[in-house]
Amino acid sequence: MTDANAAQELIGGSAAQGKVGDYFLRNDRIRVVISQPEREIAPQPYGGNIIDADLLRTADDPYAQHPDSARPGNDRLGEMGVIYVTGRTLEFTAPEILADGSGGGVAAIRFMGRDALNDYINLAGMGIIPIPDNLIADTPQELDGAVTYVLEPASNVVRVLYTFYNRGNETIKQPLGLLSDSGSEVELFVPGGKFGGVSTSNIANLSAPAPYAVLTGPGVAYGLVPRLEDQLAPVHGAFSVEGVNILLFNGPDLTDLFDDTKYALSLESHQGSTFEVELYVASDAAAVEASIRARRSLPAGSVTGRVLLAGGTVPAAGARVFLFKSDTGTLDAKAQAVAYAVSDQAGSYGLTAEPGNYLIVAQQSRASRSLPQTVSLNSGADVTQDVELSAVATIRYQVVDSAGRPIPARVALIGHDATPPDSRFADTKDTATGVVDKVDALYGSTEVGDPPDRVLYVAPGGPYRLIATRGPEWDSASEIIQPVGAVNGPYTLTLHHVIDTTGYVGCDLHQHSINSPDSPVSWADRIKMNIADGLDFFAATDHDFITDYSPVIERLGATSLIGTVQGVESTTFDYGHFNLYPLTPNEANRNRGAIDWGGGDGFGKSPGQLLAAYRTERGAQVQQVNHPRSRSGAGAFMANFDRAYLSFDFGAGTYGGLPRKQPVGNTTLRLPETESVFSGDFNVLEVWNGFGVEDTNDDGVREDPAVDRILKDWFNFFSFGFAPVGVATSDTHTTLRDPSLPRTFVRVPDDSPGAVAADLTPDIVATLRRQGPYPGNVVVSNGPMIKVQVGGDPAAGIGATVTPTAGVVSLAIEVTAPPWAPVDTVELFAGTTYDDGGNVTGPLVPTACFTARTDRSAEDTCDQAALGGAQALTVGTEAVDGGERWVALINYDLPVADVPRRNGARSQDLWVVVRAYGSSGIFPLHYGDGTVTGDIVDVLASGSDDDVKAALRKHGVFALAFTNPFFVDVDGGGYTAPFAP
Repeated sequence: MTDANAAQELIGGSAAQGKVGDYFLRNDRIRVVISQPEREIAPQPYGGNIIDADLLRTADDPYAQHPDSARPGNDRLGEMGVIYVTGRTLEFTAPEILADGSGGGVAAIRFMGRDALNDYINLAGMGIIPIPDNLIADTPQELDGAVTYVLEPASNVVRVLYTFYNRGNETIKQPLGLLSDSGSEVELFVPGGKFGGVSTSNIANLSAPAPYAVLTGPGVAYGLVPRLEDQLAPVHGAFSVEGVNILLFNGPDLTDLFDDTKYALSLESHQGSTFEVELYVASDAAAVEASIRARRSLPAGSVTGRVLLAGGTVPAAGARVFLFKSDTGTLDAKAQAVAYAVSDQAGSYGLTAEPGNYLIVAQQSRASRSLPQTVSLNSGADVTQDVELSAVATIRYQVVDSAGRPIPARVALIGHDATPPDSRFADTKDTATGVVDKVDALYGSTEVGDPPDRVLYVAPGGPYRLIATRGPEWDSASEIIQPVGAVNGPYTLTLHHVIDTTGYVGCDLHQHSINSPDSPVSWADRIKMNIADGLDFFAATDHDFITDYSPVIERLGATSLIGTVQGVESTTFDYGHFNLYPLTPNEANRNRGAIDWGGGDGFGKSPGQLLAAYRTERGAQVQQVNHPRSRSGAGAFMANFDRAYLSFDFGAGTYGGLPRKQPVGNTTLRLPETESVFSGDFNVLEVWNGFGVEDTNDDGVREDPAVDRILKDWFNFFSFGFAPVGVATSDTHTTLRDPSLPRTFVRVPDDSPGAVAADLTPDIVATLRRQGPYPGNVVVSNGPMIKVQVGGDPAAGIGATVTPTAGVVSLAIEVTAPPWAPVDTVELFAGTTYDDGGNVTGPLVPTACFTARTDRSAEDTCDQAALGGAQALTVGTEAVDGGERWVALINYDLPVADVPRRNGARSQDLWVVVRAYGSSGIFPLHYGDGTVTGDIVDVLASGSDDDVKAALRKHGVFALAFTNPFFVDVDGGGYTAPFAP
């Protein structure tokens, strides 16, 4: 690839990575880009791999150019490379063009390779699966290698030949497979299995048999097909680790990693062998299957036809058409999808499979699925079968504010689903019980906009509840509907702006998109979701990729609605994740300058070294530790405080990691023994990430255990004189199950639309760094808003340092909440400390507590509050903007001398945090994590307001908010943390 031919040979698309210096293959059917030899931190850290691929397209092809790509093309492929042992690969060098195809023959290029560690992954470091010594990836192998890419004329297949040579004196016998970064807006389809592979979230199911794997996306599909044999049989395994897909040769079960009789790589001393993999580039998964059978001369029958809407006359474009193998002749739970196609603009489809009897089923949306029909495929024959979808109703809507103006909103239908999520038809990762359909509506309307927002799809009948929301500052609006016929509505839903956040910017400082291997969400969809959720500002924090959303925001005409900052989540595999922003990217890198935290076969960067590198090399001003405590054992490898065993020594006034208690040692983590897994060199702490609900002490009050653990660490930090600003983030990878909640409200001088358009980054960063006019003035919430004023001074509140008057700190606390997020308890924490910090699970006991709960048990933490036990809280409602909100006002004199102190404190000064929470699920802002469950769907779909409130009582994710601290200088001599060294 040169400057002269780049315009012609580089491929566009939402996953395009090619650049000058790479290599290309092209014939009259497909185009492919192979990366030049180099290293960047990524699922495949070394070059010489296929990174872009697409069909050769004409200008009238609907996928000829992605709207957010500068070049023509529809590349959706991440990267494909080899993996062996449990995490080694070939580092390729010395490219050699073997044949340029100019004479009409093949085009071929070869890279020489050497054994190298793929340090992006570390299965041993996860601490979940014990890895025997002979499979530890850190042990170098006596292997040399090469890869040869061959493209034949008139072929849609790239032959990829991996050659290995055992240069040592010992036999090498190891697992072998492919490792691929998913790419952009793609799903992993396994013929005979399902969409998606076995991952760390469902690792109890260790079996994922696959004949081959397909990465399938809009307008293109990539078949990753081992040619260890000509027959197609489920002898391989398709697995996934945080969005990185592994196709394990001859290993359909994960336990086959430990069975050397299944190892595909087996070389005697000074012996070589070549393994062939074929990369098929096709329009859909069915075209991949057809190409494989034709290329290998395997028996094949085919069925073609059209998919039609109910009524049988109008073609249905974009429908998925499946062939199911069923022993019972019915679409029961054991029926397996062996192939699927996507109908074109004329509704036409084609499917090819092994001869036999099948069921054929089409699905256009979850609301519209055809009845199964039997079809018999005979070798060499083509049968015709049209498929008619079930009747579907469309729902038109318009969401307006109190003045009748259309506004962005999230619009959803709640009810019983005629076609519940089924992983045989689509990836079910972004679905939720009872949510039939959902739209993030940029204009809030199917009637206006360019283009208008899409309609909702649902099976006729119902009843369903049609709901509109716009994030924590707004109430919700709903209407119970029973759709009939094809078109229903438009229904008008009015939202009211009920929570005043003037001066605060609603931020989500941790989000993912297609530049992360484990997120299929496009840039445009992520922006629409954020706007529909009422977000003002977000940080782009893809895994080891610096993303810039600004061009897409401009294309959508949304510059005054949403702001963004370029950042990154530095995703060290097994000792924590860290967000860094704002960043100055390096456009010369494919990942735009993400720092390489790995070391190949050497040591990786410790957290302290990594944070320092981002400051000095990319200008990061915010260093944020993400999800430092895990929500589950499976996720512990991503939690830095857990990995380091963060501990506190109140006697010495010190804190840090405790190496002797680390669950995994530095050697396994690929770090020097002298480097700490914990670094205190950060200024922002992700105190709240995602949701979890549990009553850990059986007192009838539910907590979020992961948040409480991190609060213990955070509170201890304050007492030691370390005060990172606490934030709440969604860490969203999808759009339905994890919207942009919880949220961080950051105080700034101006939060107007004009300020959003002009860039709020400097003001937000200043507050997060405890600088500027509002240092540390931050509130985190999934609904309620907290305002704090000390001594009647508007400037004295969150983030400020205050002094008592006559021994008391006079507090005026206002908690407001939208109708769907009722609050019943407000707590104060003042100088509270915890012996072992977040290493211990359990509820927090406040210093002072105010509650409206009357059903308290003897173990209720509110009654255990040191200052006065449980004090009465009055929660009322007040009208605002045509709607209403919950409001609780507390005027309280905190007697500083009466606040309990830990023995040994060097100072009597205090820090104070205010927390508010409720007992009911925050439906309809949140659907997952047990908020919407099968037993209450009927009530949520059609019940009265009172019925809905009763169903949500002590059910699902509850309302929660807390402030960052203010600091009390008790003696007037300047604030000193009690245990500061």
